[in-house]
Amino acid sequence: MKAYKIKLEVKNSHPPVWRRAMIPVALTFHQPALMGACSTYVWASKEVAAINHFNNRFANDADVSGADGNIAYCKRGNGIILASFGGPGEVSTSAHGLPDGSYVDEVSGNTFKVSGGTVSGNITSEYGVAVIYQNVMPNPSTSYPITVDKPVIQTTYPNGTILGEKEITYTVKNADSASYSIDGEKETSFSDSVTLTIGKGLNEGDTCTVKITATKDGKTTAQKYTYTIGANKPQLSITPEEDTEFSDTIDVTVAAENTVKATYQIGKAEPVEF
Repeated sequence: MKAYKIKLEVKNSHPPVWRRAMIPVALTFHQPALMGACSTYVWASKEVAAINHFNNRFANDADVSGADGNIAYCKRGNGIILASFGGPGEVSTSAHGLPDGSYVDEVSGNTFKVSGGTVSGNITSEYGVAVIYQNVMPNPSTSYPITVDKPVIQTTYPNGTILGEKEITYTVKNADSASYSIDGEKETSFSDSVTLTIGKGLNEGDTCTVKITATKDGKTTAQKYTYTIGANKPQLSITPEEDTEFSDTIDVTVAAENTVKATYQIGKAEPVEF
């Protein structure tokens, strides 16, 4: 499968938050549902934000980490992260060198006391995490998960070429009702997701259009996916291409589609199935 390598960066993030991703060449940027639908928002929790703040604040300080009983810790500078395996509750454990005084848990805003080498306080995070230091940074107050006011449509295979027949799944989220139609025929209702076999009875060069419609509170979202039937024979791709010049060694990727069995052979060695 041909794909593009892209870099995604969160706008105005400091330090930059980014990821690299491979996307199919058939993916179009008017299909926002494929980029943004999220099954969990733990990554956006106050605990994660507080730990990132702690990491940035004490970036130049060495870690002192380990576990005291059922509490894991990571101390840097004049701050410490506590993670209780028992979840939320009152804790009293070694301060690992923190000076005596009052500290604040960025996650909950609770006050923790350090006295005589012991740090104590109340962890109220549902994950059992406290990020304790002085002069804490602001913590986001956004509620998660983010609500979406219209239906979201997704598919396992957007517009492209189909070799022979292919099962494709279409999924709707945040919808009261959904339906599909093929090549303008009568709409058929479904819930949550439906898997269709595309290409059956079609010949090379034919096209097939699937329309998915979803409705939520009177708001309707519709998405069309058009497929072209390709030659029903094995397809091979090799990267980099033949005659590529290189020195020393080179990594070669071979991909086979629409096959029952595929092998590769290097020189006079025995063929290897993949």
